Amino acid sequence: MPDLYIIVLLATVVVSVSLFVYSGICLFYSGWQGYEEKYGQSAERTLDSIYLTVPPQHIAYLSVVCFALTSVFWFWLFGNVFAAAVCGLIGLAVPKILLWWLKKRRDKKFDYQLVDALTNIGNSLQAGFSLNQALGLVAREMDNPMG
Repeated sequence: MPDLYIIVLLATVVVSVSLFVYSGICLFYSGWQGYEEKYGQSAERTLDSIYLTVPPQHIAYLSVVCFALTSVFWFWLFGNVFAAAVCGLIGLAVPKILLWWLKKRRDKKFDYQLVDALTNIGNSLQAGFSLNQALGLVAREMDNPMG
């Protein structure tokens, strides 16, 4: 009879652990969907403004990969879980920081070229070009991002 109690106890433990793992997976999946959606919206605006044709989900995946690789590297290097987690969180932010930096650099270059572009458009209009021709001239003769 004691064997029956052990079998029932083990079955109860297995079912409990299985339900716990299943609920954890469901919670992680719903949390991941929310994170991916939120991260994707902000990344999509940034990617559009710097004219990169990378899907925003790939940036979220890249963040997770950076987190994992950075954490594993620092854990391997120092053997400290806390240092690995902190450095992993920094690695999680690296792709977003890189996108921010690329956008700032492009915006700065655009601002720098704006005066020249407006001057060229004004001179073209004074020379008798139409607005479409003046804009075409700026597009052909100026470097990116203004071109």
